[in-house]
Amino acid sequence: LFERFLSAARTAKLRRDRIRLFNAMGEFRDPALVRKALDLYLTDEFDPREADTAVYTAAHAGNRPEIVWEFFKQHYEAMLAKAPREIVGTAPSIGGGFCDPAHRKDLADFFQGRVEKLPGGPRTLAQTLESMDLCIALREAQEPSVREFLSSY
Repeated sequence: LFERFLSAARTAKLRRDRIRLFNAMGEFRDPALVRKALDLYLTDEFDPREADTAVYTAAHAGNRPEIVWEFFKQHYEAMLAKAPREIVGTAPSIGGGFCDPAHRKDLADFFQGRVEKLPGGPRTLAQTLESMDLCIALREAQEPSVREFLSSY
């Protein structure tokens, strides 16, 4: 199915259709297929403004944020070089799908010394970290009662 989506993206005439196909490719659960979708962003085969749909979909869907985060850190410079200037400042939001202190620290540490070079980057990082803080606080407040409730089943 992934290959059929990829083939369709290569021949689709409308940008809207390619974006929908990239979105679908970012939804796959198989880690190998997620990486294959992410790799498409780094090729010259597709417009990065379309291919980034697979990246952001995978980053915020299901159990794939870790794969995207590791890929992003490994290919940070190449990904920023391909990104249109008007969106490079949103780079810190790639880690916004996490809800735990370890990933929050990793995100903050990774962007230290980098975020200042991104237009609007400091604000995006602050918003992303705040969102993570709220998620972590909600989880800490709600998890005990949810565990207690579920233990009766």
